[in-house]
Amino acid sequence: MAFSRILFNSLVVIGFTIIISSCKGKDKEKTIDAYPEYKIIATEGDDNLAVIAQLKPGDEFGDAISLTPPSAFLLDGELLVADTAKFGGFFYELYKPIDKFSGKHTLTYRSEDGTVSNEEFLFEPLTLTTVLPETFSRKDMELELTGALNKEVIRIVMVDTSFGSEGLNYTDTVQNGKLLITAWKLGNLVDGPVQLELMREYERPLEHNGYWGGKMTVDYTIRREFTLKSD
Repeated sequence: MAFSRILFNSLVVIGFTIIISSCKGKDKEKTIDAYPEYKIIATEGDDNLAVIAQLKPGDEFGDAISLTPPSAFLLDGELLVADTAKFGGFFYELYKPIDKFSGKHTLTYRSEDGTVSNEEFLFEPLTLTTVLPETFSRKDMELELTGALNKEVIRIVMVDTSFGSEGLNYTDTVQNGKLLITAWKLGNLVDGPVQLELMREYERPLEHNGYWGGKMTVDYTIRREFTLKSD
């Protein structure tokens, strides 16, 4: 009987120790109910770009959450303004002149409890320096870009006016500041007007926000039009 009582008491002590250790471990973990996401959207030729921020639910599902003051999003100390969309929930935005936005910037999320997280980023516009002729023959098309990193991935979209044409929609890497669209690729297009889009679609996880989750995306679009013809 004495041995059974000792064994029982030992098991109780072990059980409480496990529970306490588990609770302490959970205290050390940071429970995240929501995290920030940022998007920069710009198109060459537009006056302004859009800086958009959302507070996403921690389970990554559902619409973005409305901020409760004093919680806020800021760009270089300037407050982003609240808005809502039919799909996607609440978002906060700010418009800035593209031609003055090059360089380093800081996006800040201030949570309801006063915690502040900063995310720095570098914005560099993408420029197509190649001047496309109004009419382009079916040959290799070499496009020179400035502001693009070597090996950077660019999405290339080409759409013609034919109902049955598949057009082009693929990604390729910049090699020494240039993109090459082969004559073979142009074979997917019919003769006539063509709309060309070059899109930088850059995405990375947040680095300094102290949260599990969150990302920053930068979408920069260049558009051109030309007429494609067979020799």
